Amino acid sequence: MATATFDKALVSQRDVITSKPKTGYFASVFAGFVAAREAEARRKVATHLADLSDNHLVGIGMSAAEIKELRTGAPVNVRISG
Repeated sequence: MATATFDKALVSQRDVITSKPKTGYFASVFAGFVAAREAEARRKVATHLADLSDNHLVGIGMSAAEIKELRTGAPVNVRISG
C-alpha cells in the first residue's frame, strides 16, 4: 500500500491566504450586473435624500456627518435600519 505525503513547504503561507476562488465568466458578468444595479439604486436613494430637509433627515436617524456628506455630493453609504 502506497501513501502520498504532502510537503507544506512547497506552498507558501502567502499563497494560501491570498488565493481567491476562481469564478466563471457568467458568474463574473452577473456580479458586475448586480454591482451596477446596486450603484444605481444608491444614487437614486441619495438623490431622494438630498431633497429632504435636515430636520427630516435627523428624524429618520442620519447623523450630522452623514447629512454633511450628503450635502457635499460625496458618496453616501445608505444604511437601512428597521
